[in-house]
Amino acid sequence: MRDRWKRYTGLKNLADNREAQAAKALATSMQQLQAKQAELDRLRSYAAEYQLGYQDKATDRARLSNLHTFTSQLSGVVKRLEDEVESARQAMRADMEQWRGGYRHSKALEQLVEKYRRELVNLEESQEQKELDERNARPKDGNAVS
Repeated sequence: MRDRWKRYTGLKNLADNREAQAAKALATSMQQLQAKQAELDRLRSYAAEYQLGYQDKATDRARLSNLHTFTSQLSGVVKRLEDEVESARQAMRADMEQWRGGYRHSKALEQLVEKYRRELVNLEESQEQKELDERNARPKDGNAVS
């Protein structure tokens, strides 16, 4: 019984370590997603401000062409960044599932370890009680009947 408890305790420790690693990976993914999203939000804001600020000022054909070229390039950068945000979101979701699986596995092993610990305690208590009962059932040296 004790060997089984020790073995499952070791497995539980491994599962806890894997869960902790998955939690770190998830935290990193979340930070990367937040950073990409913030960068995208800033770029969108800049693009909107730029278009509003310079659209009325571009009066000749060359300036309009330059404005159109720049806003087109800016739109391409926004699209690329949107794709990066979506990739970061998918990576974060995958890391979330990895962590959840590790968490569930760790909790299941925790319950199993606790079950074996309780069984071990009960077994030890019943063995102690049996030994006490056997000692009490033996005749005492001073009270022996001749």
